[in-house]
Amino acid sequence: MTTSRVPNIVLVLLAASLLSCDPGAVSSGRIHPMDPGNPNFIPQRPGNISAVFVPDEDGYVDGRVLVQWSTSSHFEDGFLIERSHGGTDLFVEVGTVENRVLEWMDTGGDIHPGTWYRVTSFVRRDGERRRHLTEPVRLNFGQIVFPLDPAYFSTPSEFRFTIEKRRVYRDGLMVELIEPQGEAETLLDTQEETTLVSVDNNRYTRHRLRLPYDGPVAPGSRIRVSWYIIVSGQPQVVGQAEQLVAIY
Repeated sequence: MTTSRVPNIVLVLLAASLLSCDPGAVSSGRIHPMDPGNPNFIPQRPGNISAVFVPDEDGYVDGRVLVQWSTSSHFEDGFLIERSHGGTDLFVEVGTVENRVLEWMDTGGDIHPGTWYRVTSFVRRDGERRRHLTEPVRLNFGQIVFPLDPAYFSTPSEFRFTIEKRRVYRDGLMVELIEPQGEAETLLDTQEETTLVSVDNNRYTRHRLRLPYDGPVAPGSRIRVSWYIIVSGQPQVVGQAEQLVAIY
C-alpha cells in the first residue's frame, strides 16, 4: 500500500513545481517599483531643465520665458511647471503639459530678478497627481565679463575697456565709476546698446567702449557695469560686473 501511494505523491509534487514556475504566478504579487502597473509607481525626474528669455525681434525682454527639459521615461502622464519669486521654497503652479511635451512658454510677463522654475513629472492615481520633486533652476539673465582691464588715459581723458556679453537679455545698460570710498558716479545709462547678444551658450559678443571723462581718477577706483530689465515701469538690476581701473 505504501508503494501504491508514491506515484500520487510524485504527481502532486510535479504539479506544484509547474505552478511555481508560472511567470504570472510569480509576478502577480511582486511588481517592480518602476513598473507602471505598480500602484505606487512614480515616473523618473526630468533632467536638463533650463529657463531662458525669448526676446522680441529687437532683442528686448518682453516677458516671455522658455522652459525646457528632457526625460528618459515615457510612462508619466504629464509635467507640472512651477515658478517662484521668493526663493527655492515658495513655488506656485503656473502650467502643465501632457506626456512627451518637453517645453513650456511662460507668457505671464511676471518676471523679476531671482525668478526660479521647477519641472516635475507626474502620474494620476485615484484623482491625485503623484510626482517627484526636482531641484529648481534659476532664470538665466546672462553675464558680462571684462576680458581686458578697464584703463583710464589722461590724454585724451577717457575710459577705454572691453566687455563680453554672454546670453545677456536686458532693457538697459549702466556704467559707473566707483571711487575707493564707495561713492558711485554714472558714466553711461542707456537703452541704445541693448540688442540681443546670442542664444547659444558657446558664443559671445564683445563690445569696446570709450567714455570721455575729465575728472581725476583715484587709485583703487573701479568700473561697474550693470544690466537691468524693466518691471512694472521700474528698472530692476539683474547682474553686475566690476573691475579695477588701470591708470596711465
